[in-house]
Amino acid sequence: MNENDSVQKFILWLTAPICVLLAIAAGSGVFIKWLYRDAPGLVAQAIGQDLVSLVVVLPVLIITAILARRGSVRARLIWLGGIAYLVYTYTSFAFAIKYNPLFLVYIALLGCSLYALISGLATLNLVGGKACFAGTTPTRAVSIFIVVLASLFYFLWLS
Repeated sequence: MNENDSVQKFILWLTAPICVLLAIAAGSGVFIKWLYRDAPGLVAQAIGQDLVSLVVVLPVLIITAILARRGSVRARLIWLGGIAYLVYTYTSFAFAIKYNPLFLVYIALLGCSLYALISGLATLNLVGGKACFAGTTPTRAVSIFIVVLASLFYFLWLS
């Protein structure tokens, strides 16, 4: 087994506990109405994030982990994006949502996701990723979009 095989196997096995924790946390948030005891706006946001996590992120993580295990660079990048979403989401759940019975699930999910993100980024083959997108990806348009979006959020938070 070479290093790449062990990394791909690691991704697949690390996804399993993350997906189980995500199903518990997001499923409970969507289906248990009394779980969140925050302001109505924050409750709506938390339920919305749970719904997106359950309907979009959970299946994407499962599918991309399987495809990444088979060697797909694009799937691995999408998997990393899903993991980054979980780090962002469950950081806010761990620190912004009032304590509830799922607090330890949020912490475990945050810890596993952060570990997966750091490990995934540290073992990413940048040369192979660049070759995967050579010539056909609109990198300039995507770069401009990201800078504009970041600038808009900058002004939103300053207002």
